[in-house]
Order: sequence, then structure tokens, then C-alpha cells
Amino acid sequence: MFLHLGENEIIFKNSVLGIFNIGTLSNSKINKEFLEVANSEKKVIQIGSKEKIKTFVVTDDKIYLSPISSLTLQKRFNNNNL
Repeated sequence: MFLHLGENEIIFKNSVLGIFNIGTLSNSKINKEFLEVANSEKKVIQIGSKEKIKTFVVTDDKIYLSPISSLTLQKRFNNNNL
């Protein structure tokens, strides 16, 4: 099964480790450090350049910054029809 993250970005559901609201970055030093390290290792993919980032999705090999809300992505993830 697949998860649509926005624009033309689709990933396998079984690779998803977590879906997080971007607001959690401002509340957690460890989350900020995690994203900074992943960015320095070129593992961060920003989806869309014009829209505000609302969610970061952690997979087994990349981190995706998505303009779609974490609630919407979680609903898509839990939908067995996709």
C-alpha cells in the first residue's frame, strides 16, 4: 500500500516509522537536532516549495517535509483502500 504525501510524492506505507506535526520541532530540542543531522546527511526531502510545511514523516531511510496536515496523513495511512 502507498501513502500520498503531497504533490507527486508517494511512499510505501510499510516504510513509515512516524508522522509528526511540525509544531513538535519547536517544543523539542532532540527533534530539532534529529532533523538537522538528517538534513546534513541529505536525507530530508521537502515536498513543494511554495506551501507551508505542516508535517514531517519519518521513514526507514528519509524524512519528508509535507504541506499536508499530520491528521490528514494519519487518516490516509489508516485507510486500507489506498
